[in-house]
Amino acid sequence: MSMKPTQPAPDALRRRAEDQLRQQPPQPPPPEPSASVESRRLLHQLQVHEIELEMQNETLRQTQVDLENLANEQAAHLRELAGELTCAEQNERDRLHELLHDEVQPLLVAARLSLSGLGPQTAREDCLRVAAEACEHLGHAIRMARDLSQRLNPPLIRERGLNAGLTSLCGWVKENLGLEVDLTSTPDAEPDDMALRLLCFNATRELLMNVAKHAGTARVALTLRRSDGNILLISVADCGSGFDPDAITRGSGLAAIGRRLGMIGGGLHIDSRPGQGTVATLTVPLGQVAAGMKHHGKHHAENSDRG
Repeated sequence: MSMKPTQPAPDALRRRAEDQLRQQPPQPPPPEPSASVESRRLLHQLQVHEIELEMQNETLRQTQVDLENLANEQAAHLRELAGELTCAEQNERDRLHELLHDEVQPLLVAARLSLSGLGPQTAREDCLRVAAEACEHLGHAIRMARDLSQRLNPPLIRERGLNAGLTSLCGWVKENLGLEVDLTSTPDAEPDDMALRLLCFNATRELLMNVAKHAGTARVALTLRRSDGNILLISVADCGSGFDPDAITRGSGLAAIGRRLGMIGGGLHIDSRPGQGTVATLTVPLGQVAAGMKHHGKHHAENSDRG
């Protein structure tokens, strides 16, 4: 997105001014008394300086145009990001409402109804049966609430880092979705910044969820490694059904991942063909670009694509 103009070197600028001056129509010589060699030399230098100044002014004008274009482009990105954040927050509220209304609330209501039927005249055997049913409903509700809490704010990422969080995620995916995840990570593949950890975790989870939903395979490989010093590469590879990457729509989860990573200088690359599996690779910068987006990345990672 950089549009920094190139400034010509002083010597090159002087040569361009000299060439431009030679191309101008020759001026009639001044009267003989003032047409000394020194006066002609000074006049020539003055003309060259005037041309140099005009060239510099043109460069400044072009720089101003480039900066205005860059500012407009960044403003458009910010507007797009603000829209994505609003949609992500609303989608999260919708998912929470659906989970609480359709799954947690019925369990609590069932437990309450079971217990409300008990009275002083209820037989002991019936009391024990109803209590067991209520305990089962409450236990299920507690497990769902605990799972929701960990999905919203994974504690292992904050306490032990991205690799520990992904290890826990792999266990959850196997237990709940039946997808076996082979996790491989190098020791240096660990972002120091908390915002990047959350961003990587959420993006990786989205990719694993896509494999579980669409790939039609029971196994996937998750690899983390550091490349070129300050680049973290996270790849999710499966041997499933595959798809045409050109069919990815702008509103899809994959497109949203690519845009979020693009905001910090990273990206998402999809290598897939129908019937030949898929390799999705996240490119995450760990240097100054990511550090400059720390606040932005933290807010976005905590509010996007949970679950």
